[in-house]
Amino acid sequence: MDLDPAPPPHFLVIGAMKAGTTSLFRWLEAHPVVAETPLKEPNFFVDEANFAGDRPLAGAWAAYQGLWNRADGSVVTGEASVRYTYPEHAQRACDRIAMAAPEARLVCVLRDPVERLRSHYRYWAQRGREQQPLAEVVSEPGNPYVGRSRYAQVLRPYYDRFGSQLLVVVFEELVSGEGRAWEAVLEHLGLEPIPRPAGAHNVTDQERQFTPLARSIRRRGLLRHADRVPTPLRRLGQRVLVRQGPEARARLAAAEQPIPPAVRELLERDTEALMAMLGWSESPWPRQPA
Repeated sequence: MDLDPAPPPHFLVIGAMKAGTTSLFRWLEAHPVVAETPLKEPNFFVDEANFAGDRPLAGAWAAYQGLWNRADGSVVTGEASVRYTYPEHAQRACDRIAMAAPEARLVCVLRDPVERLRSHYRYWAQRGREQQPLAEVVSEPGNPYVGRSRYAQVLRPYYDRFGSQLLVVVFEELVSGEGRAWEAVLEHLGLEPIPRPAGAHNVTDQERQFTPLARSIRRRGLLRHADRVPTPLRRLGQRVLVRQGPEARARLAAAEQPIPPAVRELLERDTEALMAMLGWSESPWPRQPA
């Protein structure tokens, strides 16, 4: 198929999981020239149904380009799919992006690898999908918690292929407003400066005690008028919607277990490789005590 010479997307936020990508993407959507899309993570370049080899199918590519609403005159399109930097997908996704959108600008947000790992574990534990203790599961070969925190490994294909088209920013600087992380993103994408919007959009940590039903209700905005509900009904709702038992508390507490020394050493070596690849003189993440 013949691809549009300047097709969407103009930019992709490729990771990392649990590193503020939702907030960054929503902040970018607030820019007056960035087109909005109802789907933050289309995962287009890792969905095998969209491709024949590394070439996108015509119908799938057309549907993908149709994600962006440019009726208001917006001209810049982008998306944020963290699966593009999953270890099992990174090389293939990079190859496909390079073929279909070779001029795209890429942004990757990186968080302290240990803290990202803990947040990732908490994300699954609070949903009841992870039952093993943290220290035990992160010691298993090939586990996703450690794999998705090995940034040098997953970014190598992108750095080799896209070079200066890839911008890496530090999560802690981006969310704190310290430094120039937000300004660097705008410059990299060729966008006029605007103040960084307030607020964060990923509320996993705020919802860690909620049941799946409670999270669904909260995200639909149905708790905004909870103060109007009679007190007896509110108390009943809390018992139904909020995890309060010892099992739930233990599962969340497990996310704070010490990280095995071998895992820490592996992540520290990966950070050193990342620094060498990107030309960083020092790590943005101080070594933590064991």
